[in-house]
Amino acid sequence: MAPRRTLLAILALLAAFAVAGVLADRYARAHTSPDSRAAELARVEKAGGAEQLYWSQLKQGPVTVPLLVSFLDAHERAIFDASPEITTDGNPMREHMRIHVGPAIDEATIDAFLARTDLPNGVALLGRYWRGVLRNADEPDLQRDVIHAADAEPPLPWSNHLLAEDALRSMRFDEAAERFLREGARYAPSPSASDDDPRASDVDAALTIWAKVGAWDRMEEALRDPRVEVHAEPWLELRVAIRARDWKRAVRAYLRSLPPSLTVGTGLLAAIAALAWGTFCARLGGLGARPRLRAPLYLAAFVLGFASVTLTLAIAALEEGLLQMTETGDPLRDALYFTFGVGLREEAPKLLFFALLLPILHRKGTRLDVLVCGALVGLGFAAEENLNYLRVGDLSTGMARFLTANFFHMSMTAILAGALDDMLRAKDDGASMRFSKALLGVAALHGAYDFFLSSHSFGGGGRHGEDNQGFLAMLIFLLLARWFLALVSVARAKERAANPRLLETFAFGMAIVVGGSFVYASALVGPAAAGSALAEGLLGLGIIIILFVQELRRV
Repeated sequence: MAPRRTLLAILALLAAFAVAGVLADRYARAHTSPDSRAAELARVEKAGGAEQLYWSQLKQGPVTVPLLVSFLDAHERAIFDASPEITTDGNPMREHMRIHVGPAIDEATIDAFLARTDLPNGVALLGRYWRGVLRNADEPDLQRDVIHAADAEPPLPWSNHLLAEDALRSMRFDEAAERFLREGARYAPSPSASDDDPRASDVDAALTIWAKVGAWDRMEEALRDPRVEVHAEPWLELRVAIRARDWKRAVRAYLRSLPPSLTVGTGLLAAIAALAWGTFCARLGGLGARPRLRAPLYLAAFVLGFASVTLTLAIAALEEGLLQMTETGDPLRDALYFTFGVGLREEAPKLLFFALLLPILHRKGTRLDVLVCGALVGLGFAAEENLNYLRVGDLSTGMARFLTANFFHMSMTAILAGALDDMLRAKDDGASMRFSKALLGVAALHGAYDFFLSSHSFGGGGRHGEDNQGFLAMLIFLLLARWFLALVSVARAKERAANPRLLETFAFGMAIVVGGSFVYASALVGPAAAGSALAEGLLGLGIIIILFVQELRRV
């Protein structure tokens, strides 16, 4: 297809996704509650829209504590968003980049609402208390009343939850954990319920706090309570069981922790990304030249990559349960943790599962098949990982992951697959050493990439520090991309493979991923907010696409 026709086709495809986004928004408005929509707006930092939706719900009623608290959170965030951004040293910074739109609801209106005598029991008390917490206003009498209500039997619903959140903000960790546990054990909804009650995660919040401070005896004691155990995340119970050397219990918890969190939206979006990159890999490996061999081989590679996550989870649980390998905030220790605690534990399982394909690859495959199968194992791993990113991350993070993390895992696993294949085929004594260097090198780069994106202990504070870390992470991504594509270029040259229109495949795939993300986000927060959230990452994505296209021209 001519470049102009390709561009026009991509623009038409994006236009179709734009229309689909508008339709998805209309459908979601008819089938999604306003408070759920407001929560999604808050998640993508659209506090003004969330504030208005929450206020509309409060006026309509019924008035509940979580609805009131969510409104107050969005209101205070809208106030913050309307103020100039201040660095830690007090100097104005990037003020021109912030849109100065104040909150929609004035303080007098909120005062009058909280003074209403017809509000349900405890709602006004907890609302006034949380408003003071958000404003750092010390009101001892109000706090004493909330503590009394929380310590009563039965405790006032939501009182312990809000006290725990306040304690967490002040880094009173043990107090926060005790309050979270008291609320969650009594009032958390059933694990099988579809309710979005924030208290559903209170038990996990308490156990996570104790895990971070090393209070494993408190975790073990808490899990003896059936009310706590039924709400505890299997991953946390697994770590406790491993530390106690209770292997039967550990196996049960491990099996329950395997199924990924999945919704229709996240499943479809992760599948779109996997399909786009999978098509790219199929074209790269020349699927059409040997379809009977390569179609089942490539599919098996993807499935093995998806399954390799199970071994990674087991290794991670053993590392954290037995060796206490976690992020600490210390730059040197965190660098070692991400390299050996994250890099190796993800790369080794992917490589082991890829090795299951080596017998047939050595009999019937080519060097190019080795690299493409390795890439597809990495893609399968990334596909499962994307489900978690979509569940907990914002839209900009999801977009960046679709463009980088998928190909990031593809590149690393393909590089190691090639190194393992070289070692097994080579007859010289240095083959093992070359493979070891490749494994440690890729694991180190993987760890550094995650370290720069995840760690707050490097690069300084503030926005500039985050930008520097993101830049370093992208340099690592480009280094691995060039390494992988160079290997593929040599393998394709030896086979004299025909040009599979890789640039077109890549361009259409990215258009589908971006368009699918827009439709998904529009269903959550509407087209305007979705477009704004996507726009935040488009500059970085554009730079990566340009550099990536330059590399593809070499293949």
